[in-house]
Amino acid sequence: MNSFPKLFILGSLLLSSLLSAAQSTKIIYKKRGGTSYTVVITLTDNTGNTAINPLDFKKLSDLYFTITPDPAARRQYFKENDITDFFSGISIEQDNHNVGQSSTPGHLTDNSGKIASVIISFPKADIKLYEPFVLVDKVDTTSRIVINERFYPSFEKNKAIFEEARFFFEKKDYIKAFNTLYQIEKEAQANPEIKSYSFYKKAAYDLPKLIINNYSDSLYKQFLKQHELFQKKKEKPTLDSCHAILQNFQQGLAVFQPYLQITEDGIPQLKAETFATNKKMATQYNADKLLLKQTILALLETGNYSNYKFFLFVDVLNRMLCTIDSLKILNGIPLLDINILNRYPEKTNEMVSTGWFNEFRNLTDLLNDNIKNQDFIFDKDVLSHLKLIDSLEREPYFEIFSAFNSLDGNFQNFYTHMNRAIVKCTDSLLLSNLDLWMVSYRITYEQPNKRFISEINKGIKQIRDNQWPAAENTFNIIKRQTNTLAVPWFYSAVVKFHEKEFFAANAQFNKSLALYPHYLAPRMFLFKNLLSEKRYADLLVSADSAISSFNIWYFHYIKAFSLLKLHRGQDCINELLTQCIPMNSWNLSEYFLMGDAYLTINDFGKAKEAYLKTREIDPYANSKYFNDKMQNLFMQQEHHKMKPKAP
Repeated sequence: MNSFPKLFILGSLLLSSLLSAAQSTKIIYKKRGGTSYTVVITLTDNTGNTAINPLDFKKLSDLYFTITPDPAARRQYFKENDITDFFSGISIEQDNHNVGQSSTPGHLTDNSGKIASVIISFPKADIKLYEPFVLVDKVDTTSRIVINERFYPSFEKNKAIFEEARFFFEKKDYIKAFNTLYQIEKEAQANPEIKSYSFYKKAAYDLPKLIINNYSDSLYKQFLKQHELFQKKKEKPTLDSCHAILQNFQQGLAVFQPYLQITEDGIPQLKAETFATNKKMATQYNADKLLLKQTILALLETGNYSNYKFFLFVDVLNRMLCTIDSLKILNGIPLLDINILNRYPEKTNEMVSTGWFNEFRNLTDLLNDNIKNQDFIFDKDVLSHLKLIDSLEREPYFEIFSAFNSLDGNFQNFYTHMNRAIVKCTDSLLLSNLDLWMVSYRITYEQPNKRFISEINKGIKQIRDNQWPAAENTFNIIKRQTNTLAVPWFYSAVVKFHEKEFFAANAQFNKSLALYPHYLAPRMFLFKNLLSEKRYADLLVSADSAISSFNIWYFHYIKAFSLLKLHRGQDCINELLTQCIPMNSWNLSEYFLMGDAYLTINDFGKAKEAYLKTREIDPYANSKYFNDKMQNLFMQQEHHKMKPKAP
């Protein structure tokens, strides 16, 4: 960079410049016999001031020269006819174009009143100040005159831009340096003056080349450093650093693109080298990304539900994906939102305490990349593995993942997989979420009234916020506008139930089920209220009614529970063995319920076997609950032994 100031010294030496104390040249204005009469012509202002500065020069509309006698001349003054006969005829020639004087010459006198100097002027607008020109008269032509670049109209502005670009370059702010510098080149396309500057080559070719070289080299070194760190410890934050560097590099390429299109001065070679560096970085990043993906997904591609980490990750991913607060118009696969984990503090605490949380976060980031860039959550390898072990899953993970994977356009597959998931789902919260997704599916792809979704969601929020009158008004309006949607009838029933208008509520629950027999929300709401009121006979009737419309695990479990509460232990056992367990054999509640049912018929061995099954399924589950069940079993067994036998 120390070579840059030499640019201006060299330029000034090469110019035939008028930038001296007296910016002068000579011309012969007449000849008599063998004698030539010469005068000195000096660049001045309109007053004959020779010490003109660039700022004052630019304010003048004319180019002024002052004519004075040659110092070697015998006569150091002019006559009137010198002006009219000789000096008024002097003109400027430039590019085969003649520019005449803009006004009659003026003159200055000495103390004795004689004409000491003559001032001639030329219109600046007709002269290219940045190109050489000559002064001519009837007998002579001056040597080429080059106005110093500091007098050009745009010089100071562009010189300041060039210096600013150099400053940014020294600070290694290469993008800002290039963008600043490129202002000069853009102006040069419309203003030929720019290309005459002594620093133009530096601005247009040399410095941009240095900027791009240094930018490329510095980022590539940073990239290699992060790549080495990634190789040592394959973590996503390090890979993200590589990606950020690659993105910066590519953003720089976009900025440099106009310059890299130049086909001279070694720039094509620079372009080839820069693009080669970009390709190397992109290739390495993609290889590292694939390696990280394989490392992270290895658990999902090869794990088993007996591996608690595998189970926990699959279960939490499933819940993140399914959690939904309101109806949606389905439009592609939803991204996994890590903030949803706030709703599952127990699961989150498990991942934090085991040191798996960062790994899980990396997994969600990777899966979101899949969703955004490839329109799937899991590739076929992961899904094939989940399918292979789906008989061991506690919840319908494979079916749920397959359903959401289908939201890239295969909506029938979404419906099919979601229905299968609902059949074997045992978690009431998860089941409610699946139900809301299915309602969203129906409105998106089966109902014409999508425009009511925002109003329905407004009403749902009003219920959650206990704004009951507002919610009633919202759903009453929607019901009048469209009576074919099941959802507003259900939520209207919820409002009526809150207002203790139970008969009206029941009628509207029935209306929602008539419109959508597989609608789970109305039935689950009724189950909850019958349970809270311990109306087990009505609960059994409600469960049978639900089963007749939708044969799923959850309804059979409610039926089995009702049977036990109605002291029909053997019927409860039969329901569990013939219905619930064949649909999903990995639910803890069904085995605890079975153990309780066996106790009612004094089959203590079977009861113990049922309770122990829960430990086999999930040895990490609540041990106190299991311990209380076993303690009660032994107490009842001992009590039974002590009872007197009938004669």
